[in-house]
Amino acid sequence: MKFLVAVLLVVCICSTKGHPIEEMNDLDLDASRSKSLERFNFHITENGTKFEQKIYIDRKKQLELFKSPAHNGNPDSEYMFDFEMNMTVSRIKENRVCHISPLPSDLPRPKSLAKGLNALSGSSKHNIQKVVNQWSVGPKVDKSKLRKEIRDFCGKFPVYRLEPFSLDSVSIGKTGRSKRATKKFILCNPGTPIGCNPNDWKLTCKVLQRAGTCVYYIYGCSLNKLTKQFDCRKKHQYDSIVCCDAAC
Repeated sequence: MKFLVAVLLVVCICSTKGHPIEEMNDLDLDASRSKSLERFNFHITENGTKFEQKIYIDRKKQLELFKSPAHNGNPDSEYMFDFEMNMTVSRIKENRVCHISPLPSDLPRPKSLAKGLNALSGSSKHNIQKVVNQWSVGPKVDKSKLRKEIRDFCGKFPVYRLEPFSLDSVSIGKTGRSKRATKKFILCNPGTPIGCNPNDWKLTCKVLQRAGTCVYYIYGCSLNKLTKQFDCRKKHQYDSIVCCDAAC
C-alpha cells in the first residue's frame, strides 16, 4: 500500500504571562463551586494574535481545566487533565465531541502547576517548545466508566478514544489483522473504493481542518538558586486528527 501523509511541525515564539483571577464563567463542572478551586489567566501571543487561556485547578479532585478561545484558524477548545484516572479529555463545542488521550508526561500535577503559575509575572518573551501530536479516532468510550466530573464536562457529547497516528496504524496487511487495522483511521469523505481489495488501497492522509485543539502549559519548574526565582519551561501542544482518502 502507498501512502501520502501530510505532516505539520512548527516552532513559534510567543509571549506568556500568568496571574490569578477572581471570577470564573461558563465552567461546566461541579468542581467550579468548590472554594478550593484556583483560577488563573494565561496571556499568550501566538504569531501576532493575543488571547487569554483560562486555567482552573482543583487539588482535592486532582483536576486541571484549560480553556482556549478560537484563534488563528483553530476552534475554541478545552482540556481537562485528570490525574486520578491518568487521562486527558479534550472538548470542542463546535464539533460537539469529546476525545480521550493519555496525560502529557511532563504536565505538572495540580499543586506544582499552581505554584508555577503563581510565580509567573511580567510580559517577557519566551521561546516556547511546540509539540504536534497526530491522532486517529478510535473506539467510542462507555461514559458510565468515567468519573462524574468527566461525564459532566462532556455532557451529551459522545466520547471517543484517540490513538496515535502512524503509517503502521493504517496499514492493511495479509496477516489477519485487517479488520482491526481499518479502525485505525477515519475516511475524509464518505464511501470506500469499489472494485479493488482493501489490501490494494492507496491512502492519501491529511489533517482535518477545524478539528485540532491546542493548549499551553508550563512544566519542569524549579527554583533558580542564582536568581532566587521560580523558573518554568513552556510548551505549546497541538493535537490534530488525521483522516484518509482511499483510492484503487
